[in-house]
Amino acid sequence: MKLLDIHIRGFGKLHDLSMTFDPDINIIYGKNEAGKSTLHTFLGAMLFGFKSRSGRLLYESLAPWKAKQYGGSLRFSFEDHIYRIERDFSKAPDDFFLMDETEGVPAPQPELLLQRALNGLSETGFMNTISIGQLKTAADSGMAEELKRYITNLNTTGSIDLSASAAIDYLHAQKRRIEERLQPDAAKNYARTLSEIKKLEEELSAPENDNRIGEFSGLRAEVKNDILLLKEQKEALVSQIEKGKTVLSENHFTDEASIHAYEKETQEVYADYCRSERVLKRRGRLIVPLLFLLLGMGSAFSAVCMLVYQDLYPRAHAGDLFSNVGAVLSGRFEGVLGLSFFPAFLLLSGLALFLLLAAIVLLLNGRHHKKIFQNTERLLSEILRAHAGDPQVNEETMKLFAERMQGFVKLCGTLAAQESQLASMNETLLSLGERQQGVQEQLAAQERQQHQVEQKLTELNNYKNQAEELRRAIADNQALKAEADAIAIASETLTALGKTIQSSIGTYLNAEAGRLISGITGGIYQSLDAGEDMDIRLNADGRMIPLGSVSSGTMDQIYLALRLAAARLIEGGEDILPLLFDDSFALYDDDRLQHTLVFLTKTCKSQLLIFTCHSREAEILTKNGTPYNMICLSPKTTTFSAVGTA
Repeated sequence: MKLLDIHIRGFGKLHDLSMTFDPDINIIYGKNEAGKSTLHTFLGAMLFGFKSRSGRLLYESLAPWKAKQYGGSLRFSFEDHIYRIERDFSKAPDDFFLMDETEGVPAPQPELLLQRALNGLSETGFMNTISIGQLKTAADSGMAEELKRYITNLNTTGSIDLSASAAIDYLHAQKRRIEERLQPDAAKNYARTLSEIKKLEEELSAPENDNRIGEFSGLRAEVKNDILLLKEQKEALVSQIEKGKTVLSENHFTDEASIHAYEKETQEVYADYCRSERVLKRRGRLIVPLLFLLLGMGSAFSAVCMLVYQDLYPRAHAGDLFSNVGAVLSGRFEGVLGLSFFPAFLLLSGLALFLLLAAIVLLLNGRHHKKIFQNTERLLSEILRAHAGDPQVNEETMKLFAERMQGFVKLCGTLAAQESQLASMNETLLSLGERQQGVQEQLAAQERQQHQVEQKLTELNNYKNQAEELRRAIADNQALKAEADAIAIASETLTALGKTIQSSIGTYLNAEAGRLISGITGGIYQSLDAGEDMDIRLNADGRMIPLGSVSSGTMDQIYLALRLAAARLIEGGEDILPLLFDDSFALYDDDRLQHTLVFLTKTCKSQLLIFTCHSREAEILTKNGTPYNMICLSPKTTTFSAVGTA
């Protein structure tokens, strides 16, 4: 795989930037803040996107400063074809388009093809192998420890950043954490909880725990409605009774007896009225008294005349009327009755007195009947006006009066019946009130019972939740035990694999790294030896020098050799992928840099991209007559110029 060229539309501080790479050696030169690290990151992003967690953080921090588009393109050659990767990071951090420019069609299965072109290398592998920096620790002792760690990792796992011992320690820590998570009493607590659940379910299934709140609530509502309805009926009945009593009271009646007494009195008054009326209408009612009066007066006159006649008789003279009459009457009486004067006088006086008294009595009796008639007529008129609506006293109005009295009697009967009904209603209301109180007490008892049931249900639910948690804990215990056993097996397997890798890959890496160290150091150190205890030593003409005794520049050379050895291991011993050196030679002196560049240009067939802020690399290559492509970045303009030297 060879990188051909790139175009950056927008990526961090870089925008609208194109550059072409030489298939062999490329030096990307720029002062600090010129954009070398951004360009280096762009190449990795074009190949792998932003899939990793750290890549996601970079994705946010490398949004374009000025350009609107976030992304670019990269062209590379692979298996006699030229491909172009297009990425628009503003749309998706991971999606890309791969064009086969040789065929002029989109590449089939682009992800698989890109993986083949990268020889199956992941982003992590890219950062640990072909993307080569310098040791991160500045102090010599720290660099020695870091380098020793790299060598140990390579010997036991075949990867610089993959530590078998760290993995085993991690597995042991994981096993301890897993064992701490075990709940040893889960099974015992689970059985006890199930027993409590069974006990509560049996209690809750008892008939007395049936929920009858709805039944009693409905019964309470029914009784309440009955009471309300009966009260409404009672109020209506009381109103009717009050109206009836008001009618009786207005007519001065208190009960049926008062009505009958009133009717009887009225009938007696009417009888008196009728008798008086008959007396007053009787023929000769005045004639007889007047006749008696005249006869009495005549008799009295005759008696007076007789008395006067007797006293005046000797002095009577012809033509004297009184004398003649007295004489006649005296002579007649004497002739008829054979009475003498004095008895005849007494009889005539008595008769006159009787007739006069009889006339007076008859006249007084007629006047009495008239007064009775007037009084009874006035009284009856008032009664009939009030009860018959007609003041005329006659048989018709009296019938209407009788009917009205019967109406009052009927009203009294109705009132009696209504009062009896009212008393019955009061008894019913009392009974309903007692029933309502009983239902309320039953409902309260049922609510208390259901409250206890709800508490038991809550307790049951808690037990069930606890049982479910314990069941999961038992399952988790089984899973954790299985996981702990698996971790133990993995630890044992990893230990065995480490030994196997150390005896196979480690031997290869030691040999390959030794060859590279010899070439890079100009033969000062011929090989590298990592014992079983990972005590790293360098062979210098037969003398085994401890790693901690060499300089930091030498350590950096060893680090470079290890990275190259790891890359060769991944590539199967062939130079397939480009190598990116990011200020990898910063700690090298001129001689070390001379040996390293000469060795790389003669033995490495990979495309080289050397990022540097120094001009030494270009000067050495120019001095040695080695062709290269010079790319200069400007910190202000982020432009570049390319210079090729043969």
